[in-house]
Amino acid sequence: MHIKEEEGEIFEEVSNMSERYVAKLIPKVRRNYLPNVQNMCNVKILYKDGSDNEILNVSLGDSVNKAILDLVYRKTGMKFLPDKSGNNYFLPDNLRDTVNLIVLLADMEEPKEDGHIYYENILKFSRYYERQWLFSNLNLEEYKKIQRLFHAQAQLHERASYLLFSRYTATEKKLIANPVQFWAEKNDSFFVARNWMESYRMNVFGEEEKKYVYVFQVLYTIRLNELLRLERYEEFINFIGGYVWAGNFQNVLPYVQGSGVDRSRFELHTFSTFNIIAKRLFGESILLPTFPNVLYSQYYVTEIPENDENKKAKILTWLLLGMFSNNWYLNPAYQLVYAFDTARIIASNHSICQKLHISMENYIVSLCNLESIYKKVNMEYLGISIDEFRSVIKGIENSNKKIIEAFRKLVSNIDLTMEFKEYCSKRKDIKTSGNKDDIGKTREAVSVFFRSTEDFLRIHLGIEITGLECLQLEFDSGIDKIDICDIYALLVHGGVVDEIARKEENAEGQDKGEMVKSFASKLRNRTEPGLSLERVSSYLITKTAKNAKENMDSLASNIQRFYTIHGEEKLEEAEITSLCIFYGKILDIYLQNPTENISDDLSEEYKSLVKKYVRTCQ
Repeated sequence: MHIKEEEGEIFEEVSNMSERYVAKLIPKVRRNYLPNVQNMCNVKILYKDGSDNEILNVSLGDSVNKAILDLVYRKTGMKFLPDKSGNNYFLPDNLRDTVNLIVLLADMEEPKEDGHIYYENILKFSRYYERQWLFSNLNLEEYKKIQRLFHAQAQLHERASYLLFSRYTATEKKLIANPVQFWAEKNDSFFVARNWMESYRMNVFGEEEKKYVYVFQVLYTIRLNELLRLERYEEFINFIGGYVWAGNFQNVLPYVQGSGVDRSRFELHTFSTFNIIAKRLFGESILLPTFPNVLYSQYYVTEIPENDENKKAKILTWLLLGMFSNNWYLNPAYQLVYAFDTARIIASNHSICQKLHISMENYIVSLCNLESIYKKVNMEYLGISIDEFRSVIKGIENSNKKIIEAFRKLVSNIDLTMEFKEYCSKRKDIKTSGNKDDIGKTREAVSVFFRSTEDFLRIHLGIEITGLECLQLEFDSGIDKIDICDIYALLVHGGVVDEIARKEENAEGQDKGEMVKSFASKLRNRTEPGLSLERVSSYLITKTAKNAKENMDSLASNIQRFYTIHGEEKLEEAEITSLCIFYGKILDIYLQNPTENISDDLSEEYKSLVKKYVRTCQ
């Protein structure tokens, strides 16, 4: 038996003995129980200083919890939400600690929208949380680990993800053993850490585990709000790495009927994206030149001349392209990787990336710091100076201050980012009646999304705002605003056209990428019990690419069957990557000539792989 288990049993025995002793000493009829403060209501708090001056005089109404959380928001700008039962893991459940927290908040200066005062109050809150709350609510080992995170300047996301993953793996109080995680270009990724927090929210039902993950939600909210109040917006965007939800933003807007296109995030050629935006705003005047098979060829852009009368219009178009888009790529295992630092829309040789992801999430995040689009697009290779770029975004920032501030507040509060996605997903339905085409339906879907966002901001942040769907401009070409619903609807339509073209292309010939994706999905996904065992040769007598491919397909099916039966075991991603890389090598030969023999080296590699997974074939 482990020492910790022995200590736990001893503690439980001592606790039981103490309870029995108290039960004998004080009969039930003589006992008075202190109330759980989180369940109190209709309470008035009056706090005075030594001179009998009132510092705080509030009636807490129906909920002590809500009143204290509102007070935290008022003094620090940080918004923490109660759970469905009305409680919050951060709030104390005893009167002494509740009074201490209220006194702390009452002594804070009223910010009155002063960023510096907000920041000072956040620091006071952070010190209280680190030195008092964590120490009182975590065991010593956990306390030390989390305390280090409070002062971490590097690898914060990676460390947080590891701690969350470790605790998630260890707990038995969960619904899904291996929740879906999306891939980032580096381990130190904000959205990976945040998505682990969301995995707890969706899958874990243990109270101690939920309380543990809430520590991270508070920590991240503090860190983001510090950057926000210091107006360090570039650091803010770099901290979140360009994404809040990434793959978890899927299905926030409805899919396009009869298509695989998710309006929330979809693929679109960079060339098409620019021209769709440019044509909608400026007609034919600044479109990128086209040529046969332009979408399937490497496209290069030239620098915009200084004397180009349309230079400002082109800057605005590239800006909007950057606001709606994010870069991505497929790793060797053909998994989608969300990129931010490692890829730019325009490369140093003036080539543009072939495809982008278009997403409403990108638009929200971009508004938090428009200047980040300069590097994201790599506008210096268009001959655009940073000063020219700033002259364009300055007008947008001045004309849309309230919208930008609202989205910054949304993104900087972890509780809100989790609730927001769920709130909008439940309200995404659009009316399908009438004569609306797909563009009209998308326009309505985006409009519904913005209406839901406005309602959410009003309910949770007290922000009364309308017109989120319009971006106001200070532009000398006669354009005074941009209808985001309209632009986004046209981009979605472009994505549908791209999807149809891709399917037609794949129907004419087999596509290596799709074949490896299908192979990888077998390795990752589990099927219904009862899948039959397939025959796999331990070595290849017939060394054609066709025979090697068929045997690898059978091996993948057997692996899928094995891990479906043995759900407690897991095929590691490194193993999946290795199998996919080998499968890709076989396909390189197969797609050229299925009857061509593979090399002796590949034949030996095949033999080693089958030997490694022989137990899945028995």
